[in-house]
Amino acid sequence: YAREVTGGRGLSAENIAGFYSALSNHLAIRLTECQTFETPLHEAVHQLVHNRGILPRLGGVPAWLNEGIATGFEGNGEKIAGGPLRINSRYARMTMNARAVDWPQVIADDGAFRGDVLAGEAYAHAWSLHWFLVTKLPDQYSEYLKRQGARSPLSRVTAQEREKEFADVFGKP
Repeated sequence: YAREVTGGRGLSAENIAGFYSALSNHLAIRLTECQTFETPLHEAVHQLVHNRGILPRLGGVPAWLNEGIATGFEGNGEKIAGGPLRINSRYARMTMNARAVDWPQVIADDGAFRGDVLAGEAYAHAWSLHWFLVTKLPDQYSEYLKRQGARSPLSRVTAQEREKEFADVFGKP
């Protein structure tokens, strides 16, 4: 979880306040870098999603879905008062101001989540896409989540397959 998401510079090692390792199933949190409880909560949500079997670890699940779920529980920097149905004003603003990354890009490819420059917009779009689908298309979202949860570990999915899966469930690209 990079500081860029909360206004820092990006995903370079010195800017990462915490992360969840799907390989080891461990959290690594630099508490001295955390001004709020958002980063530990975000990373713990990743761990919970995998440990409860909602999504497979190392299963080829799109980063937007994984990050969208985790960002959906962050709140707005205050107490744990967030949840997937609540608007996160910071991410909503970031989404509206995004110019380099868009929804089709994060659905098809995880690359924007890995770079210093685009990560903030990618996380904002992950939150906004997740919020939109949970609040406006909950039945389809549940179906999509089940399909992603059934993936085999280490499965590979092409951009075209990801776009088709999304369109198959939600009825539009």
